[in-house]
Amino acid sequence: MPSDNAEQYLVDKITGTSSITDIIGTAGGKVSPMNRDVSIAIPCIVYRTANETALDALDGYVGMSEYRVEVTCISSTYSQAKSIADLVRLALDEQPGVLDDTNVQYVRYDSSRDHYDRPRDGSESGIHKSVLEFIIFSNRTSP
Repeated sequence: MPSDNAEQYLVDKITGTSSITDIIGTAGGKVSPMNRDVSIAIPCIVYRTANETALDALDGYVGMSEYRVEVTCISSTYSQAKSIADLVRLALDEQPGVLDDTNVQYVRYDSSRDHYDRPRDGSESGIHKSVLEFIIFSNRTSP
C-alpha cells in the first residue's frame, strides 16, 4: 500500500489504465513499491518516491509538496519494457486529479533511463528495466 496519497494517485492511474494492465495483468503485486518480490511474475511495475520537498514562499510553507517519483517498468524483453514505459508516460504525464484530501496539481515527465540485469543463474535471459522519473506537485485540501 502506498505511503502517501501522491503515490496512491500514481498507482490508481497506472492500474486504472487498461492498455497497461492488458500487458502486466491485474494480479496482486503487479504494481508495487520499492522492489519486486521474486514471487511476482514479470512484466510488472515498481515505483518509489525518490524525494519529497515541501514548497516554501517568503512567508513560509505554501501547503504544497514536490515529489520526485521513479516508475520502473520491468520485462523479460527490452521492447516490452519500453512499450510499458511509453504507456505509463501517456497515463501520467500532465494529468492532474484529486485523491481523498490530496489535490494533484501537476504531473510532469522528467527523464528516463534503461537497465539490464544479467541473469544470475546462467540462463540466457535477464531482466530489462525502463525507469521513468516524474515530478508531482500536490497539496492537501484539508489539514
